[in-house]
Amino acid sequence: MHANKSRTNAPSYFADLYHVNVSDPDVGFFHITWKRKDPTSGDMTWHWPTIRAMTVSLLLTMATAAVIAISIVLIARSIESSNLAPKTRKLQQLLFKALLIQTAAPCVFAYVPQSMIICLPLAGFLSHCRMDLPILT
Repeated sequence: MHANKSRTNAPSYFADLYHVNVSDPDVGFFHITWKRKDPTSGDMTWHWPTIRAMTVSLLLTMATAAVIAISIVLIARSIESSNLAPKTRKLQQLLFKALLIQTAAPCVFAYVPQSMIICLPLAGFLSHCRMDLPILT
């Protein structure tokens, strides 16, 4: 969406929530608009390009999670079933634990908050957001 159009379509409560002037070009913000006002009827209707884009984003995130889960299972099985010396097996297990921690960190600090930001308005948990979510950047 063009920046000027995004600024004019920003929700009215956005300025009250963050105490900023959204028409100022120096103020940056991120805004997902799930529903938009239909110009002919005035009703709020689903914005299908946004829904398609968020669905693709969700599918890619789920595919990443599936690859991570499958890899964890396969690596754990291969460490247990292979004919490794006890010291080598212990070293492989330590490396595997380190990789699990390195994988868990972005999942906890990036994927989970991102999923909540995108999905909570859809589930109705953020009723004050009225199906759009502004975030000051």
